[in-house]
Formats: sequence, structure tokens, C-alpha cells
Amino acid sequence: MQKLPLFILILFLPIFLTTKPTDFSVRITGRLICHEEPYANHIYIPFDVFYENVLFHGNYSTRWTDKDGNFDYSCYVKNVERYIITPYIVIFHRCWERKVVPHRCDRMIVWPIPPMNLTFNSIIPDDKRTFHIGLLELRYKHQREVVKKCGLPG
Repeated sequence: MQKLPLFILILFLPIFLTTKPTDFSVRITGRLICHEEPYANHIYIPFDVFYENVLFHGNYSTRWTDKDGNFDYSCYVKNVERYIITPYIVIFHRCWERKVVPHRCDRMIVWPIPPMNLTFNSIIPDDKRTFHIGLLELRYKHQREVVKKCGLPG
């Protein structure tokens, strides 16, 4: 007789664990510098935020740094069938330890965004949950740098 409640629990457990689709959003701010100068108007590749290869949506014009190297980017993803996700910001850049690099090389920083900085059930981020990455000097290898791709001189 005691096995019946356990059987019922196991039978209906997937129903209890499924979640309704949720919207997630995040606001990310910071400042990028290269050789102690603003990484201004970051024109090479804009910022992107992903989770499991799904791109967050945001205002395209805010995906670059301003003249002082600052950025303030808000983005969202809709209808995710997960209780929690761990998105990440991707920052491509061409800043190296030496100011002159004889070839074109891309560097990429992949920075996970903590769940406490996500806004749930809204495509508008809560300003109190803003993810501040602070001041980031790009010339040195960052602990979250994952890719270095160099091509032929162009």
C-alpha cells in the first residue's frame, strides 16, 4: 500500500517540475579601456548576450561603447522554458599588450552573468539588478578570455 503514493509521485513528477515559459532581461554597464585610454566607439564587433547559443534581443545602437569607453546595454530573451538560466556577455576586441600588432587578431571575453543580476518575467531589466563589470583594461589577458584568433595581414 505504501508503494502506491510513491508511484503516483513518480508518475506526476514531470508535471510538477515543468515550468511555464519565462522572460529574462539584464542590464550591463561598464567601461573598456586599452592602454589606459578609452576603448571608444567600439566599432569592430558589438556586444552580444547569449545563453546556450540563443541571442538576447536589445537596442542595437547601445551595443557599442561611447567616446569615453562606457557602455550601458539592456537586453532580453522571451519564452524560455527554464526556471533559471546563466547568460553571458561576449566582448570581442583588438587590444593587445603592444599598441601595434602586425596582424589582425581578435580576442574574445566570455563573461557569465550571475542569476542575481537577471530580471525574471520581464523584458525590461530592473535597475537594481544591473550587472556592473566596472573598468576593464583590455590589453592584458583577462581571466575570462577564451579565444584568440589571428588572421593574415589585411
